[in-house]
Amino acid sequence: MAFEEENTVRTEIELLKRDVSSMATVIDKLDVTIDKLTEVSNGLNRMITVHEQQITKNEQADRELFTLIEERRKEASENYEILHKRINTVKEETEEKIRVSNESVMKELKILREHQEEHHDFMHNRMVSLEKWKWFVIGLATAAGFIIAQIPAFKSLLG
Repeated sequence: MAFEEENTVRTEIELLKRDVSSMATVIDKLDVTIDKLTEVSNGLNRMITVHEQQITKNEQADRELFTLIEERRKEASENYEILHKRINTVKEETEEKIRVSNESVMKELKILREHQEEHHDFMHNRMVSLEKWKWFVIGLATAAGFIIAQIPAFKSLLG
C-alpha cells in the first residue's frame, strides 16, 4: 500500500507539475497581455492628452474668433452711426444751402421785378410825353395849315 500511495502521490505531483507548467504559460501570456494593455492604455492616455490639447486650442480659437467678431460688430455699428451722422449733417447743410439759395433767388427776382416796374413806368411816361408832343405837333400843323389856307396868296399858290 505504501507503494501504491507513493505512486499515487507521484502521479499527483507529476500532474501538479504539469498543471503548474501550463499555468506558467498562461501567466506568461497574461504578463504579455498586461504589458500590451499597459501600452494600449498609455497610447490612449497620450491620444486623450493630445485631443484635450486640441480641444483647448479650439476653445481658445473659438473665444478669440468670438471676441474678434464682437469687435468687428462694434466697429461696424460705430461706422454705421458715423455714416448716419455724416448723412444727416450733409442733408442739413444741403437743406440750408437750398434755403439760402432760394432766399437769394427770391430776393433777386424781387429786385428784378422792381427794376422792371421802374423801367415800365419810365417807358410809359416817355411814351405818354411823346404822344403829347406828337398831338401838339399835329395840332400846330393843322392850325398852321388852316391859317395858311385862309391867306389868299397861299391859296393861289396851291391852287
